[in-house]
Amino acid sequence: QRRIRMLSVSTADGHYTSVRKIPGHPLVLHFDEIPPSANHAFTVNKYIHRIVPTTEAKKYMAKVQESATLQADGWVWHGSWLVLYFQLYLPDNRRHDLSNCKKLLEDGIKKGIGVDDKWYLWRDLVPIVDRTQSGGCDVFLYQDESQGVLEIA
Repeated sequence: QRRIRMLSVSTADGHYTSVRKIPGHPLVLHFDEIPPSANHAFTVNKYIHRIVPTTEAKKYMAKVQESATLQADGWVWHGSWLVLYFQLYLPDNRRHDLSNCKKLLEDGIKKGIGVDDKWYLWRDLVPIVDRTQSGGCDVFLYQDESQGVLEIA
């Protein structure tokens, strides 16, 4: 029988949210800005004829990589699917394509924990609109589907 524990997570608006989770060692990544859209994160380098990340995208991926590396200290991948819950905090009601927001997060996490993103199963939570903040996002990463039960209280 699994015991449910409570985990206190800081959200983009500076408050702490109680998160119920099944035991396991999740990685919790928090960012104070909305990820750049994949539509604007890449450009074509006409000299080498390849698509490359922009300077802004490189900076964001480096920030994600650093955070994932710090959070993954002592974390071991067991070769199972990785379930990533994605919570986006928006400053207004403008529409955002969640899949485009996740591309740079995906690449940064991949570099930070060393697990290919083909093993990622994304679960999108309903975006939260808070006009008093500039936006941000949280990513909760679990080892596999059986541990990936997350309910925000």
